[in-house]
Amino acid sequence: MIARRFPSGSLVAALVLAAAAALAAERAKLVPVPFAQVKMPTGFWAMWQQINREKSVPHNLDTCEGTGRLRNFRQAAGVEKGPFRGHIFHDSDVFKVLEGVAYTLALEPDPKLEARLDEIIGWIAKTQRPDGYLNTYFLMAAPDKRWSNLAHDHELYCAGHMFEAAVAHFQATGK
Repeated sequence: MIARRFPSGSLVAALVLAAAAALAAERAKLVPVPFAQVKMPTGFWAMWQQINREKSVPHNLDTCEGTGRLRNFRQAAGVEKGPFRGHIFHDSDVFKVLEGVAYTLALEPDPKLEARLDEIIGWIAKTQRPDGYLNTYFLMAAPDKRWSNLAHDHELYCAGHMFEAAVAHFQATGK
């Protein structure tokens, strides 16, 4: 009885594929726009972009400084002395903030903000080891534990955020 009420498996598959093809054709008309090409010079969103640029971004950078997140990079780079401070995932927070800085610079160039970003990127570059490894927690607090617990120790998580920040920085500044 059930077989008579529902179409055969091959018919269901054909219907699903046809619906998916129609949906794909409809969505193919949408084209992503690179964030650096989106400008909103006036209105509601322009106001929030200005607040973000003038207040939120500097606050987030200052918070990364005040919590030791940036100091960890300076210390791992050999610019300063001291132990790792914070949580195992703190590098990711720095990278997320730097991605936001890049988005901000794409909307409106700011030489002072860009100089601050370049300085932080310099510390990050000096932190990277000759084998390519880059994670302040494992470089300073647990060097013998590198790559030992990928499911829980945030190494790939931090690296992913660094990659996203690097792409946003390149798209925003060409550097």
